[in-house]
Parts: sequence; structure tokens; C-alpha cells
Amino acid sequence: QQAEEKLQLARIEMALRDYTSADHLLSGVLETDATSLPALMSSVRLMDWMDDRARLNEYLFRLEKSAGERPEALGLIIDHADAVSGEILEKAERLLSGATHFSEELTSLGFSLALYHDRQKDFERAFDLARTTNAELARVRGAEQTPDVRKACIERDKARLGAAIRLFSESDPVEVSASDQTFLYLVGAPRTGSSLIQSVLAAPPEVASVGERGALFPYLQEAADKAVEAGAFQRLAVQLAQADQSGLKRMGINTKTIVDKTPHHLYVAGLLKRINPSSHFVNVFRDAGDVAMSMYLRPFSSFFAEATDLDALGDMLEFRLDVYKAWREAGLDITPFSYERFTANPEREGERLFSVVGLNWDAEYLDPSARPEAVPTFSSRQVRQRISHKSTPHWHAYQAFAPEAFDRLSEITRAQNAIIETKLT
Repeated sequence: QQAEEKLQLARIEMALRDYTSADHLLSGVLETDATSLPALMSSVRLMDWMDDRARLNEYLFRLEKSAGERPEALGLIIDHADAVSGEILEKAERLLSGATHFSEELTSLGFSLALYHDRQKDFERAFDLARTTNAELARVRGAEQTPDVRKACIERDKARLGAAIRLFSESDPVEVSASDQTFLYLVGAPRTGSSLIQSVLAAPPEVASVGERGALFPYLQEAADKAVEAGAFQRLAVQLAQADQSGLKRMGINTKTIVDKTPHHLYVAGLLKRINPSSHFVNVFRDAGDVAMSMYLRPFSSFFAEATDLDALGDMLEFRLDVYKAWREAGLDITPFSYERFTANPEREGERLFSVVGLNWDAEYLDPSARPEAVPTFSSRQVRQRISHKSTPHWHAYQAFAPEAFDRLSEITRAQNAIIETKLT
């Protein structure tokens, strides 16, 4: 195998969560070429996911010597280094200020620098970088979140939801297979703390995590988009149930319970219930301002076009409340779960959640050492830390920069809290 083939295979293994094989391939490339930027960058990501801090620091040291002015390499150093040198920061600032157009790599660097200033509590600089980077990203992609665009997106999503609810009401559950597995679907928005909840739920030996698998989602969304008739969906559901079981077997997952965290699943939750009748659905809620600001500071717009605009993020979070209510009115049980309540009292809320989804609780599951599986998401570091509670929402530091947007997000938070109070008290 040539170096390029090893790199390609390593990326595939990382996507398949076979981190040992990926590490072996990347190490082979670096033995031949110790300064290979692609191998060093992939190794930094991999060591972060594997929580190997010693090797992460080694690769960061080597990457800093080889990075030059590559935006992606500089962004990784800024994201992961314990201390970022003035030279690296100057290079990053110079690249951003001198750019005549923004590539995907340069926008990624903009978010890395925004998060760096957020960690340094220079909130005005962080917000300015996030606003500029998001605006450029939306412009380059032709995806500006104008009021007309936002209205059209909501109308499209309403039509999809209506079709999905109709199919749910007109179809029957697929017969339970011999495996008789139970699926726990976490369907909260991004940045709600769902990765942390997933890692706790996956701590028992009889539970496996599949990350953000979402393998069924494209087919279910297409069925809703095409508004297929009930008979066609019933046949599709049987095929998807069989394919889902085959896919899990290929992944070597044969545990009694499987936990999946995919935000888009909220829109097709009832259809998932038809395919996997023993499913439990949990909607993790978090302060809407914190969710929106967290997405705004990170490159989420590849999957959520709304992430480039705080007003559009408000639309999304408000609509997700409507979706939650619509499914419950259609007869689908979705458990609301508060991230803030959980972090304030992990033992009480963790035991309550385990009881709802039919698992036996052990307070040891709150210990990060009991949850060693890698988490290849923006939340990878937070999930490995001990659970802590913040009494003041982080978005308060940014309120002065977009007061109207945050006022609306506060109203959404109050609506979320009303749901939680009604359901859980």
C-alpha cells in the first residue's frame, strides 16, 4: 500500500470507529514520512477521540513545525493545544484578515479562532469572528438565511412532518425480529448535551452506542417527501427493519439495547417506531440560547443551514418544539429530559431516565472511566470530563451583541421548561 492508500483506509476505519486499525495505518505513514500533514492531522483527531493526551501532544508538536500556513492544520492546533503560541495565532489572524474569499478550510479556521477567544473570555472578538465566518460561509454556499428562505424551509418541514404523521397513523408496527433489540433514540437538537446522555446510557454492558448512525433517516425522509401511500410505506418498513438488523450484525453489535443520538430523527420518530416497535424516544432539552450560541460558534451549517444565523436557529428550535408536540398528539410517547436538571443532580435524574427506558441504574455510570468509548463529535472533550453544572447560561456573555435574538431564544427556553415541568414533576 502506498501512503495515499493507507491514509484513505485510515479515514474509512475512523468513520467505522475501528480506531486501532486507523492508528496502525496512520503510524505506518508517519514511519515513512514523519512530516506528512494529512497523517498528522488525522492522528490529532484520532488521539482526541481516543483520549490519548500524551500522543495527542506529540502529534500537535510535530504538526506545529510542519503546518506552515495551512488553515486546517492551524485550526487543529488552536482547537487542541493546551497553550497556543503567539506565532500560530498571528498566522491564523493574518490568513483570515487577508482572505479575498473564504474556502471551507478557512471558515473552519475562523470557527477555531472564535472558540479560542471564547475560551479566553474575549467574547466580543469571538462573536465578531463567528458572525463574519458564518456570513462568508452562507454567502459562498448561496445559503443566506433571509426571512423568505427561513419561511420556505419551515413550510417544507411542516409538509414533511404532516406526511410522516399520516404514515404513522395509517401503518402498523413491523413484527419484532428474533433479536428483540430495544432502541433508545435521543432526538434532541445538536449541542443539547445528548452526547453526554448517550455515553451514560451506553455504560451498562448490555447497551451499545452507535453514535449518530442515522442509517434509516434518508429513506424515511424520502417517504415523507414523496408522501407515499400507506401500503408502500408498510412494505418499505419491513425491508428497512431487515436491513437495519443486517447492518448492525455487520458492525458486530448484538447487545440487547442500542442507543442512537441523531437530531434529525425527531422529524421521523413515528416512522422509526413502526420499524423498531420497542423503541424509546428521549428529547434532551437545553437552554435554547446556549444551544444556538454553541452551534453559531462551530461549523454546523453543513448539516444545519440554520447555524449561520441566530434568527434562523431560533426558527429551528421553535419548530422542533412544534414537532415534539405534534408527535405526542399523534400518540407517540417522547420523554422530555432536561440537560440542566441532569447536570445539577446527575444521580437523581440519571436514575429517573434509566427507569423510563427500562434500564437498571448504577451511579458508577456517571464516572467517565465507566464510559471509555470514543466520542467523535464536537462534544468529545466534554463527555470525558466529570459532570459539572453551570449556574449561569453561557449565552449571557453574548447577549449584548444580539439582544433581540436572545430574547426570543429565552422565550423558547421557557416553553421547553414548561414541557419538562408538566411531564416530569
